[in-house]
Amino acid sequence: MKKIICLALMTVCFTICSFAAEPLSERFPAEYEQLVNAVYETTHSYEELQPLFDRAISVSQEKYEGQEQMTLLAMCSFMRGMVYFFLNDEKTSGYYFDIAQNTINAARKIEKTAVNTALLAQIIMQNAAVKGFTYQLANVPGVPRLIREALALDKDCVQALYMHNFFNCTVPVPYGEGYLKGAEAMTELVESERTMTKNQRYNMLAIIGYAYNKKNHRDLAVQFYERALEIYPTNAEALAALAAIKASM
Repeated sequence: MKKIICLALMTVCFTICSFAAEPLSERFPAEYEQLVNAVYETTHSYEELQPLFDRAISVSQEKYEGQEQMTLLAMCSFMRGMVYFFLNDEKTSGYYFDIAQNTINAARKIEKTAVNTALLAQIIMQNAAVKGFTYQLANVPGVPRLIREALALDKDCVQALYMHNFFNCTVPVPYGEGYLKGAEAMTELVESERTMTKNQRYNMLAIIGYAYNKKNHRDLAVQFYERALEIYPTNAEALAALAAIKASM
């Protein structure tokens, strides 16, 4: 009888564990990754993307709680902002980036992690791209502190390492460490054996292209944008950047 009860308990435990969500520090849910990939393809209408948003939000509410749930909801709002960013609708994208920023700040009030801290830095930098000088002045100077905080929480966090290099690839000296230094460090990261998502790899390659273009290394810029487009061949932003660089050569 005891053996039967023990086996039954083991079965229940296995069933519970099999349905438990992996921590966001290890892997975002497949439903969210599907949403991200569809957004970055920039070929889907908002109506076509809505079911993917619904599934990602549903998973966040059903399988996660606390800061992880809030972090995932924040990133769903961030993706809504990215849809409009790719459509060059800065006002609407900024509206959703604000929601994402407020939501991830709420997550960090519950618990600060390397992932949600690095993602906050990413949201701020993306929001700064569509907001005016007042927002940039109030928020961007605090990004390096957030990156240091994320790396202190987990020195191997890929998102934190990405944001450290991203800042240098996009912010000039003396605020950043230099476009070329950022590009070289980001190249080391993308070519390392670290586990990273399809989206992270794309963003790393595209931002390396951006940094090299800023320093007039156009051949290298073309090379990295083309590598980024191997991941998302229809991404409108990368296609436009690559066309502009080639037109100037």
